[in-house]
Amino acid sequence: MTALATYSTGTATVSAGGTTVTGIGTIWSGTNVKPGDIFQVGNFQSVISDVTDTTHLVIPPWGGGAQTGVAYTIWQVSPQRFAGAQAMQTVNELVAAFEVSGFFWFVDVGLMAPDPSYGNDGQWAYQPSTGAYWLKTGGVWVSSGSPAAGYGGTSTTSLIIGTGSKAFTTQSGLGYNGARVRAAAASDATKWMEGVATYSGTTLTISVDKTNGSGTFANWTFAIAGQPGPGDMVAANNLSDVASPAAALKNLGTPAVLRSYLAGLTLSTAGSSSSFGVAAGVATDSTNVDFLSLASAYAKTTGAWAVGSGNGALDTGTIASSAWYHVFLIKRPDTGVVDVLISLSATSPTLPANYTLFRRIGSLCTAASQWIKFTQLGDEFIWDVSTLSLNASPVGDTLAHALTVNVPTSVKVTAILSVGGIAGSGADGRVYISEFDKSDEAPGNSNLNAGVQGSTALQGWQRFLVRTNASAQIRYRAFNATGQLIVNTQGWIDRRGRDG
Repeated sequence: MTALATYSTGTATVSAGGTTVTGIGTIWSGTNVKPGDIFQVGNFQSVISDVTDTTHLVIPPWGGGAQTGVAYTIWQVSPQRFAGAQAMQTVNELVAAFEVSGFFWFVDVGLMAPDPSYGNDGQWAYQPSTGAYWLKTGGVWVSSGSPAAGYGGTSTTSLIIGTGSKAFTTQSGLGYNGARVRAAAASDATKWMEGVATYSGTTLTISVDKTNGSGTFANWTFAIAGQPGPGDMVAANNLSDVASPAAALKNLGTPAVLRSYLAGLTLSTAGSSSSFGVAAGVATDSTNVDFLSLASAYAKTTGAWAVGSGNGALDTGTIASSAWYHVFLIKRPDTGVVDVLISLSATSPTLPANYTLFRRIGSLCTAASQWIKFTQLGDEFIWDVSTLSLNASPVGDTLAHALTVNVPTSVKVTAILSVGGIAGSGADGRVYISEFDKSDEAPGNSNLNAGVQGSTALQGWQRFLVRTNASAQIRYRAFNATGQLIVNTQGWIDRRGRDG
């Protein structure tokens, strides 16, 4: 006959007549404890009415006297645990499937390690948010590192295949054991050897269990057999190329299928502040070879760059007033760390050591060395307070004139403008506004797009979307223009490289 199932990890504390049980080293959640189970210390028992969290239970007033840090037993007899015979058979079959060697448990994003009550020896745990792996050995989850770490290292190691060996350069701290790998002869792809890779100290060892033919050792290429996982290595040409990030498959073996992708990463600032925020999100880097993922919201300041949220973001020098700074997501491939950087350059930020990948995700402007407030929704950025870009009498010479509006420089964006005119002295005030990317045209009735027709002081307003050049300029030409032309900058639309 099978005994009743129990749970007794850690210790418990409860006061005389108390209704809350506090645990130390306990995991009172999930399958371990359910309402209706029985809590027992010594000879006293109480039915559990609620499971608050992993260290707190609710019970009726305790009659067994004050107990502090004592051993306990939870009898798993809750009615919530019972179902029909067929359902229980299905559950038992499912549990049996979970107990096989090599099974993977998933670790929640909020945990630092797997739940110690889960898993059997020989099973794995994986945390998708960090890429960390654990192997259960001797009843304990043992960290096996993060498979995302290691690209671009420079430590010299030995590769051992069978009885032969060859020195080559690989990434330091590979952190990935158990990768299924295959080496193929460069001169004849039908000849290959296959096995399992293990990494220890400075040695990567391949235990060969399948072979097909033979070839010259120095010309073997190194590849992942089947679908690669994060951190798996792939080399081109020969084994000495393993350290080349360009030769490595990343991101589950998907090489830049989402060209120019960007999602999330919304910028924000309270204005009149040296701080700004970046929402969680993901983007491909500027060369479309890897993904840069910001797992949680970040805060950065105008100080010199330092890794981590809450620290400085400036790539070089000191922050300037009335200047546009471009915001970049940056990544160091050797560790997988992603951070945020700001630079006066829109294309070539000064990257910190070991950071080689970047993607511009937006732009910020300063006033008195502090950020000017705006709001962002997708690609649209709107100033909290519109700025006056022009309030003057248009030149009536019908020649093209450049107008600088308050949008990011060094990149082309679509300016969001409010354009108005005031007629003067009984004459019309008509203007042609255009982009520098298109051919200049002489203004006339066929292309005029702003203006006022009528008597003195008559006004007209409309909203304009006009693409700027890299100097934040648009073009306007007046035709029979008198009175005033007024242009306010309300914001801009920035695709942030998603058309590249």
